[in-house]
Amino acid sequence: RYAAFNVVSIATTTGYSSTDFNLWPIFAPLWMLFLCSFASCSGSTGSGMKMIRAQILFKQVLRELLRIMHPRVYNPVKLAGHPIENNVVFAVLAYAFVYVFCIIVFTLLLALSGADVVTAFSAAVASINNTGPGLARVGPTSTYAVLNDFQIWVCSFAMLLGSMKMITLLVVSAFRVSNTNLKIVSSMQGRQEAVASATAAIEQVISSGFFTENPSIVAATPIDVDINGDTNADFTVTMAAPRCL
Repeated sequence: RYAAFNVVSIATTTGYSSTDFNLWPIFAPLWMLFLCSFASCSGSTGSGMKMIRAQILFKQVLRELLRIMHPRVYNPVKLAGHPIENNVVFAVLAYAFVYVFCIIVFTLLLALSGADVVTAFSAAVASINNTGPGLARVGPTSTYAVLNDFQIWVCSFAMLLGSMKMITLLVVSAFRVSNTNLKIVSSMQGRQEAVASATAAIEQVISSGFFTENPSIVAATPIDVDINGDTNADFTVTMAAPRCL
């Protein structure tokens, strides 16, 4: 009962506690802090990165691992069966970087001002996620009043940064600044899609039973290629008539 209530409360950034989970094995409260960073749903009043961003990050990691093994593969990130545009994926990656960077900065500032590592890290995570209780000196049986003035100001700024979605504003600003680089990456992605479409069309033509009889007619027939699997043609490939060399 205590475990269920406190885990759900911290994971959803509600902030209530009914027992001192500081006394639990260290894995449990650390896992609760991890959950409060990702467990909130999009559109909810919960803070943190949100579950949908965690899903996109996880699928992007899987896509990059697959691309390492198969450099020419086309494998878009999808949610609920619908492909996610690359600019959305890039924005989520930028958000994740800023989010982690802010936690590191706030943790170092708190540690620099005299807080122990566990207190500094948990206070930074709990503040930026608007969770409430942290660990050690800012645990569920204590308050942030035990911190000095500078530490309280740091935690207050972290709380405002998280609650007012200022991280999103920072990411949007950085995203606009790097718009040129993103256009270059998008062009490269479009080229990869075109190459994948041409490869699929060539394989389809070669595998055709009529290709050996009338190669010119078969090769000259336009071929619609569906890259993202939405049953709509993304590319139309037309090949030149084959020539013997």
